Amino acid sequence: MNYYKQQYDITITDLEQPLLVHRPKQNKIERGRHKVLELVCLIPECSFMTGLTTELAKDHKIMKDVAEYTRVPPNRRRLAVKEYINKIRDNDEASEILNAWGLSIEDGGIELSGRCIAPPTIILNENKSIKGQIDFGNDSANNPCLEPIPINDWAIFCNSIDKPRADTFVQTYRHACRKIGIELKTDANVCIVYGERHRLVENFSQTLIKHLNIMKHLQFVVVIVPAEITELYAAIKRICCIDRPIPSQVILSKTLGNERQLRIIVAKIALQINCKLGGGLWTIRIPLVEKIMFVGIDVYHDPRNKNASVLALVASLNEAQTKYYSRIVSQRTHQEVSDSLRAVFMDCMNAYQQRCGAWPDRVVVFRDGVGDGQLELTKATEVTQMLSVLGRNCGDNLPKFTFVVVQKRISCRIFAQDPYNSSNYTNPPPGTVLDHTVTRRHLFDFFLVSQLVRQGTVSPTHYIVLDDNSNVKPDLIQKFAFANSFLYYNWGGPIRVPAVCQYAHKLAFVVGQYIKDSPSQELNSQLYYL
Repeated sequence: MNYYKQQYDITITDLEQPLLVHRPKQNKIERGRHKVLELVCLIPECSFMTGLTTELAKDHKIMKDVAEYTRVPPNRRRLAVKEYINKIRDNDEASEILNAWGLSIEDGGIELSGRCIAPPTIILNENKSIKGQIDFGNDSANNPCLEPIPINDWAIFCNSIDKPRADTFVQTYRHACRKIGIELKTDANVCIVYGERHRLVENFSQTLIKHLNIMKHLQFVVVIVPAEITELYAAIKRICCIDRPIPSQVILSKTLGNERQLRIIVAKIALQINCKLGGGLWTIRIPLVEKIMFVGIDVYHDPRNKNASVLALVASLNEAQTKYYSRIVSQRTHQEVSDSLRAVFMDCMNAYQQRCGAWPDRVVVFRDGVGDGQLELTKATEVTQMLSVLGRNCGDNLPKFTFVVVQKRISCRIFAQDPYNSSNYTNPPPGTVLDHTVTRRHLFDFFLVSQLVRQGTVSPTHYIVLDDNSNVKPDLIQKFAFANSFLYYNWGGPIRVPAVCQYAHKLAFVVGQYIKDSPSQELNSQLYYL
């Protein structure tokens, strides 16, 4: 009590209150000098909750107000940095420390010249292509898709209260399918889930298993759930990914209750279902004669440190980059670098060979989630394993191999200077590349802005070419990374990372967070995790 009064001028009023006990994580303790498990005791009266509750995070008005401070535009961000630098310079103690080290702070950012890669041509179908356009979401939802999958038999599961919304969904879905060129040969079998509301998980699980055992020829199922319950979503995904493997689409009831946005919502669902059935929505032109296999790798770590980490590997299987093959590997808790890649990468190579009749001429791997301190370990383990698979399978016809680390959590920011007003700064356009001056001296790396940002300051992505046996030119790998960012079927435009990385991220998250086991191999060739 005296300590808080003397140090912070805080008077503890409740002398009978219990203390909050915090046990530090084991890995943080081991970083210190002593590996002694210590407990930190906090006084509730002096403790406050941080972050946002689920209710606040769902409130669009509150989040819009929060975004005013978290999504700072380029001009305001540069001004804030300048103010911070001036404060340091005006502080005698800070200046003394900098002078002692022989350091000085620049006035602001460094002015550099960058390049901008032209966006690839997007091919929606045989008769429709888009050139030089970044945002093509509306075009994809209003034109026939590239590879429509005919629908012969499907089912909807919902409770009796949501039956009218299920009927409305069927009508709207039929209209959406007609616009994107999907032949819907029959309406859905609507299966009603009965039972008490407090037993939702059990009721939906039993009904789902019962009807899936009877209706053997279903192509996919749609499950309309009355509330956002994690246990219910996880139970549905485990049934549809392990017990009775079938593509599934879970929809929240209130989502279908939004009449003003219903057509837009269902149009996106129709595109997503076509992907889950194995159909491609669009493709891009890659002006190379060689056959390329893009591979994405990412790892999911359980934030509560209870479950095993999950590594996901997703590989493209055809020249058009519309077919994918996926595998997962369970690892030790918080293990990032994998020592079990050989088997899953060999499966991907075999899947490519079976579909195309030959091995790929070039393999480009985009590895997400690796920090600077893990680069050497990643090269010694993962790169070595993948090269051994290529050498064993392909013999003398070894494919060109490039292994690229993708880093999103970086502090670097890139601004574009207005050519007509040098004091005005904006976000650089998608395709902006910076590969000099601010890059690492000992690494083959570059920064790329691939996404279109309309609010806040854009964050570039850092790419490090960790291994390459083909002397690939920098501009070629940069074009590969930018072009592949257009192929993520959940978004009609480029995303921040290559699409194969985002597919791997989605797969690892769904398996690690909900399924918690290896999905059925029957689904390996489908994007069932979107």
